[in-house]
Amino acid sequence: MINYNFKSEILKADKFDIKINGIQLIENDNNVEIRVDVFRSQPVFLYRDLNQNIYVFDSMDFFYSQDSFSKNIDEVGFWEIMLFGTSLWTRTLYVDLFQLPSASSLVINKKTKDFTIKRYWDFNVYINPDIKSLDIAAEKFNSYLDRISSNLDPNQNYCFGLSGGMDSRLTLAYLSKYIKPERLNIFTYANSNKSLEYILSKEICKRLNLNEPSFHSLTGNSYKEALNYMPKKSGGQIGINHCHIIDFLSKQDLGDLTHISTYFSDAIFGFESEIGLDLNDKMYNPYISKLNNSPFISDEIKKQIADDSNFITKDYDLNSNISSLKEYIYVSERNQKFHNYLFSIQKEFTKKGCSFYHDYDLFVYSLSIPIEFRNQKKIEYYILEKYYRKISASLIGDISSIYFRSSNNFDSFVDVIKFKFLNRINALLRILTRGYFQVENNYQTEELERNLYKYFKTDLIKAFMVFYDMGIFKKKHTFFKKLPIKSNGVNERYRIISLATLFRGI
Repeated sequence: MINYNFKSEILKADKFDIKINGIQLIENDNNVEIRVDVFRSQPVFLYRDLNQNIYVFDSMDFFYSQDSFSKNIDEVGFWEIMLFGTSLWTRTLYVDLFQLPSASSLVINKKTKDFTIKRYWDFNVYINPDIKSLDIAAEKFNSYLDRISSNLDPNQNYCFGLSGGMDSRLTLAYLSKYIKPERLNIFTYANSNKSLEYILSKEICKRLNLNEPSFHSLTGNSYKEALNYMPKKSGGQIGINHCHIIDFLSKQDLGDLTHISTYFSDAIFGFESEIGLDLNDKMYNPYISKLNNSPFISDEIKKQIADDSNFITKDYDLNSNISSLKEYIYVSERNQKFHNYLFSIQKEFTKKGCSFYHDYDLFVYSLSIPIEFRNQKKIEYYILEKYYRKISASLIGDISSIYFRSSNNFDSFVDVIKFKFLNRINALLRILTRGYFQVENNYQTEELERNLYKYFKTDLIKAFMVFYDMGIFKKKHTFFKKLPIKSNGVNERYRIISLATLFRGI
């Protein structure tokens, strides 16, 4: 028996179309085939019970609502989430629960109930030899972004999260061409209204002749309240430290507003694209590297994680225009499992959602642009300079991670020194005051480290004991219940706290 439970609309098709986002299904007398798009804009899960009944669904709410479903933890999936933020390939946090990766196909034999999951597209796109200059690349890129924004309904009302970074300001520039200011409800989130995120966002809106963004304050309660929804809705794969937009959406009367997301823009613009790599650099696997630096994990579990990692990366073609294995993971696995999955959850908190960069033609085109033009998002900075110079980095500044990574920019060097100096002072103050006092750092959007000390110290110890009692954590893992002095290790602590909510009482 095959049972379906889909919250989202599915397309029953005669032929699959790679350009259509969402879930597509083809059925014949022998098999059922279900495909998710290349962005995995809507997740799909499969559970098989002891009686070989198959359940296919798109929301973890359904999984948790079924008392008959085993909720036994998959230790390999647990450690993948702990190390990488999400589990790899088809694995999840639970035994007998599978997820479909991006651009994958699930085929179920209706008679035997056997199933296979495999990729129908390998993401290997090759260089376009006609793109001989950055200007040529930008001109075509501009036409794609213009087409996407012009296809939005101008009579609809929208809400849009704006930061001081490049992606959201560029997206807003295109939106402002076709959507009237009164139909654009713009917001910015941060821990303080003195944040550079908010200061730059106001300047961007001013220069685009748009209404000033509303400010949403991130507090300790934002993360505390996320414990009530994020772990279950993500199946433990997204921590409460990523609740920002949902915290805003859940506290607004949005009416008929459509939430526009910029997720996947980093993959489109070349965040992980690098030039000048030798063969070793191109084949560097961040999963294996982190695994090798994790002596606290047993060899047996390490082997299974390595197998999952190798399966994900086996189709990477060195001759493709994807600069490295690291970028291949970023555009085919990491973004879909984290950003796009998070957006599918965010859509549950508003009536409508639109992901601006989930466009197959744009994605393929972006991957065909010579790496020298995509390197460190060079194409994005150029587009802003050429078409929207009034909000470019050169005129109003930049606080994106690319900016802070720059080694040939004096202003960025000075800002990095300031940022690190303030962080070190606050690291000391966190220990001395348990997070109750910190120096304001307007470079920092969130205060994850401070909130961990101030609000979650006891929760972390309790969460650790949940997995210690289950036998997942052992004495060699006791460092996980300690608060980290620096930012390194903070995400893992939030993951432990998030995951433990799913197993308390077991």
